[in-house]
Amino acid sequence: MSTDTVARVRQVDPAEHAFADQLAFLAAYDDGPRPPAWRPTPRAVVTFIVGSNGELVLPKGAKRAGLPGKLTIEPKFVGDRALVERCVVTLAGERGLLLVGEPGTAKSMLSELLAAAVCGSSELVVQGTAGTTEDQLRYGWNYALLLAHGPSPEALVPSPVLTAMRSGAVARIEEVTRCLPEVQDALVSILSDRRIAVPELAGTEHATVPAAPGFTVIATANLRDRGVSEMSAALKRRFNFETVGPIDPAGQGGTGPGEDAVLGGRGGGRGAGDRVPGPARRAFGGGLGRGETLDGHEHRRGRRGGQLARSGRGVLPR
Repeated sequence: MSTDTVARVRQVDPAEHAFADQLAFLAAYDDGPRPPAWRPTPRAVVTFIVGSNGELVLPKGAKRAGLPGKLTIEPKFVGDRALVERCVVTLAGERGLLLVGEPGTAKSMLSELLAAAVCGSSELVVQGTAGTTEDQLRYGWNYALLLAHGPSPEALVPSPVLTAMRSGAVARIEEVTRCLPEVQDALVSILSDRRIAVPELAGTEHATVPAAPGFTVIATANLRDRGVSEMSAALKRRFNFETVGPIDPAGQGGTGPGEDAVLGGRGGGRGAGDRVPGPARRAFGGGLGRGETLDGHEHRRGRRGGQLARSGRGVLPR
């Protein structure tokens, strides 16, 4: 295989490339109002993720350049439609969205699909670890330029979050509770003030970077992990919490079609007696007493974590 071929072929395409034809079709199919910087309508985003339940036909007046006249949108996320609708409403309100649940419930996949549909890019991602630094959420510096010319906009290296703020896009933060608390708290001012201060450029027009309309953050976190850091109350208040549950035999849950079938109860799935690890419970605000289980109690509490959450009901027109 030639070097040129290797450069062009990818093992996994991002959602915005893998489903580019569907996203373009839905943008033309639904010409309703859009939130700032959104490519399709909120209703079209829901259809993109949960499927169309049949063939969609482009209206006669729709722009058809290179688009098929009819298209069936297959479901990409096996789960509750109302969960997806609540997520879309949260993002349309430019509020932070935090997807929580057990490992393997397709939280990252749902995050990627939402970002790809809303702004056309799912690649503005920060992977949270114990080694994640504040620079990865804010900005860093090109030290060669910094030493040669001093602090300047050209020497500043934007983080994925800062890039999303400038363009009004969606930033994704994976495993946010694995970051140390002082790193997590860098998000507080970003989500409340909607700007990042650059003190090194004080006195210039570049001293503050404001968020463009449409900017928001999708974060994910696991409930089972023990290596987590507690989220501050200030940060939790800036997110709407949505719990993505394991798939069950009836087909309701939060996993994608390609996820391991173990989540359906075969060999290691969550049992009725499984306990929430103490550090994970504290990271999401506590609430479970000694010996209480995750089933039902914690999931219901998590759904009420955000102002826009509506338990068990859809929030968008079908």
